[in-house]
Amino acid sequence: MISNSLSENVAAFVSHKVHQTFKLNPSLSQKKDSLTLVKNIMMNIIKNFFDEKYRKIKMSNQKFSEKIIYVPGAFDLLLHSGFRTDGENAYLPMDVKVEVLDLVLSIIEGYEQGKFVVSTEKSSALNSVESTLKLNDLINASEKLKSDPSNIEYRLAYAKAAEDVKQTDLYDYCIRMLTESIENIVTNKIRDDLSVYKLYYRIASLHYSKGNLETSLSNVQLCEQLMTQCNDSVFTDTDHGLLHHLCACIYATKKQIPEAVAEFDKALKYNYDLRDNTLRQKGNTLATHYLDTFMKDNTKFDECVKGLLNLLDTECPGHEHVLLVLGIIHHRNGSVEGAIKYYNELLERPDRDVDGVMQSKVS
Repeated sequence: MISNSLSENVAAFVSHKVHQTFKLNPSLSQKKDSLTLVKNIMMNIIKNFFDEKYRKIKMSNQKFSEKIIYVPGAFDLLLHSGFRTDGENAYLPMDVKVEVLDLVLSIIEGYEQGKFVVSTEKSSALNSVESTLKLNDLINASEKLKSDPSNIEYRLAYAKAAEDVKQTDLYDYCIRMLTESIENIVTNKIRDDLSVYKLYYRIASLHYSKGNLETSLSNVQLCEQLMTQCNDSVFTDTDHGLLHHLCACIYATKKQIPEAVAEFDKALKYNYDLRDNTLRQKGNTLATHYLDTFMKDNTKFDECVKGLLNLLDTECPGHEHVLLVLGIIHHRNGSVEGAIKYYNELLERPDRDVDGVMQSKVS
């Protein structure tokens, strides 16, 4: 069931990319040449799977440039099949499964023969290079799970990969699988607080992804109880930071802003890899809160601007979402000059990630 579900999603996604390659190119010969080269590249890799020279193609190669890079949709199709680029070469990492290439080939051939109906609805679920790589993680974790179904770390890895790739139809299966692990630990009276914590945390994350906020919060509280009962040396800063971050996100989704901010602040007391993400999420939450407040009552314009500027100057310097909201509320309040000021600051940021948001908000 799991592999079929994955295949359906990947098939729909890749067929959409193949469809784009055909649709975006008026020249029939160009379409055929482009997809033929994509197929040849993949078939050569499959035939020589462990030979690195078949996995790397120079971007400057004339044939590759003409038939793939400059053909709308074709290079995109390669990237979404797991290829990466370092600027000089396009290459396929060793961790990408051969099954992915087989599937892409079968879809291209099926599409050429008119056997595939494209579903853009399903394809949108995996519409990024990152999602393709996460899908590969899911396949890897699935194989490890089959080889040793009792291993908790494999179960956790599988659930994490399913959550990352947003395989919603696998959430219930993963939750049941993790719950069974907890029951097994309890039944056999195994003292393994860290594993139980990780299981509860992943269950909480899955429920949060599904929108089951109260159930997610209950599992977060079980994690907190375990932490309280155990020696501090059992849990790392990462464990504490991620748990408070998840709790904050739950409260933010529930629109309980004071509680969310308090949890973000607790998370930020710890030194862990995703600390910058927590700081960014806190800024997003507060900026959105000020935007909602202003949209409900525009007499609170000064109050909201003051809060946003304080956020910008102290906790989230240069935060693009804060700049965006400042531009929006100035625009909505009739201050075109103020809106332009903050929009320009936003556009000057090299790492901005708000393309399309400004247009949808102010139009």
